Amino acid sequence: MTSPEEGTTGGGRRLRRQGGLRIWSWTLRLVLPVLIFLADLVLYWLWSDVDAGAKGYALAEAVPLAVAAAALLIWAVGAWIAPDPP
Repeated sequence: MTSPEEGTTGGGRRLRRQGGLRIWSWTLRLVLPVLIFLADLVLYWLWSDVDAGAKGYALAEAVPLAVAAAALLIWAVGAWIAPDPP
């Protein structure tokens, strides 16, 4: 007698789930660096077009974006370091 894991139905579901996890991990690996680049580009635009009197406003706008970009960077490094799903 075979267990459900060894049968065709259970194994098929497991393969589909593993394929979905693999697609999701590669999507994260490829999309997160693009999001980091876009966040850095917006930060550059915020800081390059600011006149001397509006530096405080630009800093208030840029800090949350910089924190989000740092979180994305940590997530992206974690996604690339993590092993592929079995």
